Amino acid sequence: MAEFQLGVSIGSISKEFDGELVALVGASRIATFELSGAVLGNEAVRCEFRRMLAETGKRAASWHIPFGFDYDISSPDETIRSAAVERVREELVSAGGFGCDFAVIHASFEPIPDGEREARIAAVRRSFAELEPALLRYGLRLTVELLPRSCIGNTARELLAMLAGASPTFGACLDVNHLMGDYASLPGIVRQLGERLYTLHLSDYDGVDEKHWLPGEGVIDWPGFCAALREIGYTGPFNYEVRTDPAATPAERIRCLEENFDALMKRC
Repeated sequence: MAEFQLGVSIGSISKEFDGELVALVGASRIATFELSGAVLGNEAVRCEFRRMLAETGKRAASWHIPFGFDYDISSPDETIRSAAVERVREELVSAGGFGCDFAVIHASFEPIPDGEREARIAAVRRSFAELEPALLRYGLRLTVELLPRSCIGNTARELLAMLAGASPTFGACLDVNHLMGDYASLPGIVRQLGERLYTLHLSDYDGVDEKHWLPGEGVIDWPGFCAALREIGYTGPFNYEVRTDPAATPAERIRCLEENFDALMKRC
């Protein structure tokens, strides 16, 4: 398989982009980006970003759909679920406009009572069916993120239950920061998801709750994780989703991400 390339969720660099920052990431070693409307809210900046991608050959690999009650495609209330599906469709227009490969979605908001989980998984599958025509229209695949705590999709088993019988239009986004105390199982989760693993959210944590530290600052076995990715033939984005130093400049944050990626690749 091809070697990993540095990917970054742009919110890890700044919560708001302008033309100067677009030029800065264009000159960086970041190869792929995960975008979001919250960060690229200005149409002029979106145009600059698209121009930068065309000129540099970098890719907008994924688009993160907003999450919360208004985007809960697992809701057992059909009115709420249908409205959430319509909001997701609107986000797919933006993702398609950047030529993204994937849209990343949280299958639910939380807390989710245990007694609702089966019904909510069925609701997600109905939402998939309703979203597939729009996904195909824009050349997108929808990746359901592995989430923490009580959210729907908080285990590989539950992700695969949602994806069972679905077309290759649907897959998984593995956020390695969301495993809570189960961090030692990460290589096994990669193997369990296998060909359904389409993209990643990469960061480190304390083995208790999500922290979104830089890789190497917490408990994750990164060499074991990378070995498992190579074992399944993973070819998707190697996408950092981290909390960077709020006192640092965007240029310093980019340099920090590049240096961390280089160190991680040496370890792996």
